Amino acid sequence: MAAPLLAADRVLFISRTAERAALEVLPRLRPRAVVILNGVPDRPDQPVPPPAGHHPRLGFVSRLSERKAQHVAIAAVDILRRRGRTVELELAGTVYPGNEAYEERLRREVRERDLDELVTFSGYVAPSAAVFDRSDIALSLSTRDALGNVVVEAQLAERPVVAAGVGGHLESIVDGVTGVHVPPGDPEAVADAVDTLLADPVRAREMALAGRRSARELFGINRFAEQVVGLVRELAAQRPRP
Repeated sequence: MAAPLLAADRVLFISRTAERAALEVLPRLRPRAVVILNGVPDRPDQPVPPPAGHHPRLGFVSRLSERKAQHVAIAAVDILRRRGRTVELELAGTVYPGNEAYEERLRREVRERDLDELVTFSGYVAPSAAVFDRSDIALSLSTRDALGNVVVEAQLAERPVVAAGVGGHLESIVDGVTGVHVPPGDPEAVADAVDTLLADPVRAREMALAGRRSARELFGINRFAEQVVGLVRELAAQRPRP
């Protein structure tokens, strides 16, 4: 599987996290490794404010899997309720074939914690902006992601993001400025972060605006295309003409 990479003139990585992971396995790639942050298309319309007249809502868009850590979000909702802070959680996504037991576990935890009225399973939703538009805060709690496009999509939707402080989330979020990092697998930390944002809507709004600016600058699709084209032209210029 590595042979095509070793034969390439350049190997393009969509994040520094992806590059580090590859170089740990294939250090020989280092001279030809190039990082161009992934391009994520901006939404075609302007972001909309969260809908009024409901409990604060958390939006979580991802494949349902233990690595994505939806169970941590459910536990955080339970913690917040016990603190007297009622929030709703929308889990958008489906399991991959063979992993149905994880969804069954999530639904069982919701029942056992008596959260049926607060946690919604939406199934597959596209575009993800549909979920974020009806949310106040976005969650992305994956324990490992090369980048995590959904964080950028939430930022483009102008929502503050609470994300596990690992992997690509360290590149898409400046902690406390364009989002909030929490330790992976820590529902108490997730609850604390959500509680803090809901208690200070001015700060949450500033973070959402900063997140959108950052996402458009770092992950703009035009910037991505220009850098890829530039790399191809550079390589073409180095090859002798036949």
